[in-house]
Amino acid sequence: MPKKIKYKYADINFNINERDGHWHLDFYYDKKRIRCSTDYIADEKNLKIVKKETIPDIVYGLEGQHIIEVTDKSSKDLTLDEYAQMFFLAYDGTVRDHVFYRNERHYINHIKPYFGNRIITSILPDEIQIWQNQLLKTQYLKNKKLNLYENYSPSSVLKYRSVFFTILERAYKNKKISENPLRFTDRPKPVQQFNEDDETVPLDPFTQRELECIIGHARGYMINFIKIMCGNGLRPGEAVALKWKDINFEKKTIRIQRTRIAGKDGPVKTEKSNRTIDMLPITEEALRNQLLLSGDREYLFYNSENKIFYSHDVIAVNFKRILEASGVKVRVLYNLRHTFASLLISKGADITWVSKTLGHKDISMTLKIYTKPFNEDDDIRFKNIAVLGTIMGTF
Repeated sequence: MPKKIKYKYADINFNINERDGHWHLDFYYDKKRIRCSTDYIADEKNLKIVKKETIPDIVYGLEGQHIIEVTDKSSKDLTLDEYAQMFFLAYDGTVRDHVFYRNERHYINHIKPYFGNRIITSILPDEIQIWQNQLLKTQYLKNKKLNLYENYSPSSVLKYRSVFFTILERAYKNKKISENPLRFTDRPKPVQQFNEDDETVPLDPFTQRELECIIGHARGYMINFIKIMCGNGLRPGEAVALKWKDINFEKKTIRIQRTRIAGKDGPVKTEKSNRTIDMLPITEEALRNQLLLSGDREYLFYNSENKIFYSHDVIAVNFKRILEASGVKVRVLYNLRHTFASLLISKGADITWVSKTLGHKDISMTLKIYTKPFNEDDDIRFKNIAVLGTIMGTF
């Protein structure tokens, strides 16, 4: 979380600073600088309280009356940023915390600099089209030492556009604008890109030989993490969030009921993702080995500093290093999940069981993703051909 946050309320610009583990406020009113502390610990939950309750109370106290809400402003004078503040206040609590924070940052970093001070009714479709084109052409420093630059990808611009669209659509439904100008612009054409949060990660499973090579180059908890992911098809965030109370060696089951993102345990992706799955032998072996490493602590996996993982990002980086060291083609961590499903389906496993284990909403989703052929090593493929030939017999 940033240590200094800028927040505008009732035309007053506040700086919310983290100091001594608590939130402090710094702002100007009537040409005088005012600094004050709060009793709130500097975390995400209390940041919302400071924005929603503390700052409005301060403004009310300074002005001696409730401020005129943005909703009372004429649309002729209403800026996009003024409406966006109201939008995010209403939007808060309707989605998971990390989604809210991510979308708020998208607005602040990529939309507000272009349109924040514009009267909301004056924003034209052509201007939005130009904004999109500029983002696609905008270069940002990726690596200062190597002096490498790259453009925002179409898929990234689509995310910013989605946030912009939602804000304008709410403004339209609240009769602040007569129509949503984004409806009259062309979407950037996306390119296939890795996204480790869902099933849109390009399907590129590992072969059995590659897995053996990868595990041979892994060390410590990474060996067990890899085996658990490809042995039961867990999502990376689900695996990081596992606790020993979720593991039942006697019944050979694993309870999947949370995921870990941005330093917090949250609900799993969908209702079907909240599931109890069978513990396959490869997973049981990895779990028992990991128990020797973690001992009687709450979670299965801890980082090198013996702290709970903030997310699966560090593990993803370690996994990439293992792939590079082993000479195996580099793919994202999520492909271990794809490997589990692709391998079992190619071997004729019950599709219903595979779908339930993955936590898909229905079988059709599983079939849609994993109907592509699984590339086996040639020697394994030849053995499968021989087996299938025996089953078919001779004519």
